[in-house]
Amino acid sequence: MKIFYALYELQPQNHYPKKAPPPVRKGALLKIQWSEDRIGFADLHPWPELGDPELEQHLSELRETRLTTMVEQAIWLATLDAQGRLEKRNIFDNQIMLRNNAIIGRIDPHTVELLDPLVKKGFSVIKLKVGQNMENEIQMINRIAITHNVKLRLDFNSKLTWNTFSKYLNGLSAQAKKMIEYIEDPFAYDPELWKEARQIIPLAIDWELDQIPLNQIEPVEADVLVIKPTHQDVNGRVEQAKKWNKSVVVTSHMGHPLGVMQCLQVAQELYKKDPKLMRDPGCMTFDVYEPTEFHSLLNIQGPYVRKVGGWGIGFDFVLKGQQWNQLKMR
Repeated sequence: MKIFYALYELQPQNHYPKKAPPPVRKGALLKIQWSEDRIGFADLHPWPELGDPELEQHLSELRETRLTTMVEQAIWLATLDAQGRLEKRNIFDNQIMLRNNAIIGRIDPHTVELLDPLVKKGFSVIKLKVGQNMENEIQMINRIAITHNVKLRLDFNSKLTWNTFSKYLNGLSAQAKKMIEYIEDPFAYDPELWKEARQIIPLAIDWELDQIPLNQIEPVEADVLVIKPTHQDVNGRVEQAKKWNKSVVVTSHMGHPLGVMQCLQVAQELYKKDPKLMRDPGCMTFDVYEPTEFHSLLNIQGPYVRKVGGWGIGFDFVLKGQQWNQLKMR
């Protein structure tokens, strides 16, 4: 097996011009060649701020033939891509298009104005990144409950404590609470506190899921498991969800468009196998970054993403044009 990599940088869009532009995101596309006619691609896009090892650490481990979890997932996703390319078919062919949630990265005085065009495009589930300014967020969410008929997913990225979580919920109107599909990672995972919180409102576990062993028998105290195919053992987590009678939401890792499309592909495959298990995915993260040549090939229609031309995951033409470096294994 030969492994090649192409480094890339993605420039986050600056939605707040008065602030310094956000730093570029760094990652690598992987090209894995098992034989002359069996080649697959995947994305390696770590988030060190959220606990992922740095990109170079992943590549360094791979040179020593040691696989991090993210590299294992990249190889798995590359095998799916390679199979499609080998059979000369696009892996989005004959798939059911899934409706994604929209994502609003920050609540500000103009948030309600953003919802109108999203609803007109067909979005019915909105994910809000929250936990920055409690008073403003509570006020805006209560306002949304009056003006719009949508489901809300609130993602705190474990910023709260039990006390601030309680205060936050107490500030929300009864109508606003009815609109909330779930709250994601409200605070650091604690089985007893999460159990108590679930009696008030449904919870989803995302980054905190990394703390839960794959062989754990006791169910996690959450209603929804959020799975990122680029970061987690999909089959293992799905089996857990089934045993524990939990729902599953597949989301992207907010990385390269190729990797995001692979996350969506996994969501579609899981939905085909067990639609009752799955909730709307959250893979509509393409506009997080300034457009690239990969973005220009996307076919997005409201909450739906259609296939990109080419075999496997697509992107054939631009993948050929990348600067590939062979990873020298030691």
